[in-house]
Amino acid sequence: MPRTETVRRAAGGFDTTLIQGGPPDGEPVLFVHNTTPGVTAATGWGSFASRLSDEFRVLAPDLVGHGATTCERPVRTGLAAWTRTRVAQVLALLDEL
Repeated sequence: MPRTETVRRAAGGFDTTLIQGGPPDGEPVLFVHNTTPGVTAATGWGSFASRLSDEFRVLAPDLVGHGATTCERPVRTGLAAWTRTRVAQVLALLDEL
């Protein structure tokens, strides 16, 4: 039986698909997947997040450009700009949660 759920959260101009689970007041664990084409939080971290959700609050977002996560503005290209966009997404999501 899964101990996590997939939800969508709007924050900072991003609509992020997120795996979450565990006790709301549990110590948080943030899983960030790599940027290999086709990777998502579910494929990269789903089983780990589920196993750890008994003791921790687990959060595994799909970064912009992966899964069903979207951004309301065009994402600039280039390593630095792309990295800044991802950092902004994760920080906005954490502020929202």
